[in-house]
Amino acid sequence: MAAALLVATPVAGQETEQAPDSWRGYVTIGLDASGGNTQLTIFRGGFGLTFLRTDQAEFDISASARYGENQNAVIEREFRASVKFDFQPQADWTPFIYSNFFRDPIRRRLDVRLATGGGGKYTYGRWTGGKASLSLAGVWTLDQFTTVDDQPSEKDRNEARFSWRSKVDHAFPGGRASFQQISFYQPVWNEWGDYIFIAQTSLRAQIVGSLSMQVAHEFIHDETPVSGVGQDDWKLNVSFRYDW
Repeated sequence: MAAALLVATPVAGQETEQAPDSWRGYVTIGLDASGGNTQLTIFRGGFGLTFLRTDQAEFDISASARYGENQNAVIEREFRASVKFDFQPQADWTPFIYSNFFRDPIRRRLDVRLATGGGGKYTYGRWTGGKASLSLAGVWTLDQFTTVDDQPSEKDRNEARFSWRSKVDHAFPGGRASFQQISFYQPVWNEWGDYIFIAQTSLRAQIVGSLSMQVAHEFIHDETPVSGVGQDDWKLNVSFRYDW
C-alpha cells in the first residue's frame, strides 16, 4: 500500500510537512450465466476500503456477496464482511484487531459465523514488489446453523480458537500483474484436532488503467462440519476489479 503520511525530520526554525491521509478502494463484479438446456446464473460482487496513516495505523473494511440460481432454484447465497485495524503497519512487528462475518446457509448450513480477536503479525520478508508475513491471534467464534427439514437441528457453537495465518503478496515487474496467497489454520484452543483450514489464492492482471481481471481460488476444510455438509469445499472465481 502506498505511503500516506510522510514525516520529514524537522530542522531548527522549520515546520514539519506531512502529506494528507491516504484512502484506497476497489470494487469487483462477476457474472456466470447460461440458458437453453441449463439455466444458471451466479452473481458475484464486492468492495474494499483502506484508510492508511503510514507508521501509525491502517484500517481495512471489505464485503462480498455471491448469489446463484439454477433452473429457478436458489443454489447459492453467501455473504461475508471483515474489519481490521493494524497498529504500526510498516513495522516488522504489528499488533492488530479484527472481526469477520460469514453467512452461507445453503452450501455450509451457516446462518452466521462471527469471529473476532486480536494478535500480532511478523513481516519476515520484504523484496521489490512484495512481502511475506506470519501472524498469530486469539479468536472467539460463534456459529449459528441453518435448520434444514431433513437434517437434525444443530446447537450453536461458541468457541475460543487460535488462528495462524501466512500471507504472501507479490507484484510482478511492470506492475501489470500481482499475486496473493493467504492460508489460515484455526484449531479450537483445547482440542487441536478440531480445526478449520482456509487457503485463498488470487492472481490479478491489469486490463487498462485501473481495471483488471482477477482469478481467485478458495479452499475450506472444516474438520467437524454440521450434519449433511462435507468437510471440504472449494470455489473458483473470475471477476473484474476496479481500483481507485
